[in-house]
Amino acid sequence: MNFKFTKVEVESKMNDCLKYGDETKIAERLDKSPGFISQMLNVNDERESDFYKAIKFVCAQIDNNECRGLELLQLFNLMCERHLTQKAFDCPTRATSDFMQQFTEAMQARIEGKPKAIQIKEIDDCIRQGNTLKDAILRT
Repeated sequence: MNFKFTKVEVESKMNDCLKYGDETKIAERLDKSPGFISQMLNVNDERESDFYKAIKFVCAQIDNNECRGLELLQLFNLMCERHLTQKAFDCPTRATSDFMQQFTEAMQARIEGKPKAIQIKEIDDCIRQGNTLKDAILRT
């Protein structure tokens, strides 16, 4: 499989998402020792983390069949999103992602020459999401 990311890249990015104390809290939630989590996040350990294996699995299915791979990715995201609370949806990171999605949809409507009413609707959605992002940043 022509995987586009190395184990070190994936696990380094994963480490970047964690702050001091997160490993211990994750270990408690997974009923594992903090050492187990630390080893899993150690980019110098030759063993692949479960996180890396999961990403490789989804990417392998994408290589196998892009449509079914996308379904698998969407299922993975859906299951994770169902675990989120409303507080997570209000954070700047999520609001930024949603804003970029709305912006992409607005630009796509413009580039594709969709009717003006659709372009205006997409731009209005983008502006609303921009305001949500602004509010999320101001709350932090």
